[in-house]
Amino acid sequence: MRRHRNVYYYLAIVLLIAGGAFAPTSYLLLKSIPLTALGGSMLILGAVCLSLARSLPKVSPETGGMLLEAGVENIATLVEELGLRSKAVYLPSSLTANGQPQALLPLSPNVDLSRLDRALPQRLIVKFGPQAEDIGLLVSTVGSVSASRLEAKPNATADGIESSLTYILTGLLDVADSVSVVRMDEGEIEVEVSHSRLDYKNASIYEWLGTPLASIVASIAAEAVDKPVAITEERHNKGITTIKIGVLR
Repeated sequence: MRRHRNVYYYLAIVLLIAGGAFAPTSYLLLKSIPLTALGGSMLILGAVCLSLARSLPKVSPETGGMLLEAGVENIATLVEELGLRSKAVYLPSSLTANGQPQALLPLSPNVDLSRLDRALPQRLIVKFGPQAEDIGLLVSTVGSVSASRLEAKPNATADGIESSLTYILTGLLDVADSVSVVRMDEGEIEVEVSHSRLDYKNASIYEWLGTPLASIVASIAAEAVDKPVAITEERHNKGITTIKIGVLR
């Protein structure tokens, strides 16, 4: 497969070729130590640029943003056509067939998940209970993909959830300055995200699914406690985003 080429790749090639030719010429013919050091510096810079070229994603952030926006709009259209008005329930990977946490948009607002003890099939429209109205949409979210990037399952503790969210939001995605779990009990988890840089448009789907930032927090929380959860509150105040996650059972 042809490797994705970017500006760092071509800069690395130029620096490596120039440094490879300049360093021995300066040392053997010109007998100049400063010029030889300059050639060696070009080789080092070329190696650094080559490493940067290999570390950059194949898809640019702009392209990823467009794909995300298109997916969100399609889900929003489908939800509006079906008349769904229930808040999303985020399921851990143990309750989904594809092995990733996903969001369930129930048809009925009165969701009873007490009988949900098996993994739901990998389908868009799923039946999750014995009643006729126990039907909903099972969709993947930004949180689903983010949780799959974790090297291990988060521990079901405040420190474990905070560590996983910090790895995703401040390390892998670099969309926040810091993350902290300020409160965690049997029924609710409260998370504060400092200076989030995850931009998004005000789409109607976020009313039921939650914003991308809240989706990431809910997915990792569901995976940690291994129970269905829901986003109960999200507010912004002076650079701090507070997200409250309710544990449903």
